[in-house]
Amino acid sequence: MKTTAILLAAFLAAPLCAEEKAKDAAQLRAAVVQAEGAGKRQLLDRLPGMAQEPFGLCRDLVRCTQAPTSLHVAHEALITDAVLALTRPWLNLQKARGKQAALEHLDGALNLKLEGLPEAALSVRATSVPTGGFDVALTGSVDPAKLYARERAAVLNSPL
Repeated sequence: MKTTAILLAAFLAAPLCAEEKAKDAAQLRAAVVQAEGAGKRQLLDRLPGMAQEPFGLCRDLVRCTQAPTSLHVAHEALITDAVLALTRPWLNLQKARGKQAALEHLDGALNLKLEGLPEAALSVRATSVPTGGFDVALTGSVDPAKLYARERAAVLNSPL
């Protein structure tokens, strides 16, 4: 499973020539075919277009160990779903903290303001990509992934 996840990450991230991509795609396909059970479902969920619920990410704080920071959508009509999927972990986090979250549209971005986290100047933007579709990304003045992990751990480890 770990080798397959490494192959998947390398395939999706590496800028390769067409011949190298074809070779890596064949290796990845073989790894997915050989995987079984939940491991196979996890791999398929990470492949573009293969997830059963591509926007069903992080529906609750306990199971959301890593908040997503970007998604790719094929059509403009799916941008709203992607934005909801990217902001949902933060809304759940704020709810668990007993704090407010506010969304505001400004300068072509959707800004997410989090009460009690002034360092978290987060925004979501959708940009078209030359290969088709749109990249929808959550960025911030600090690394959103690290901030989410820190604040989630604080909430889950705090006494009731």
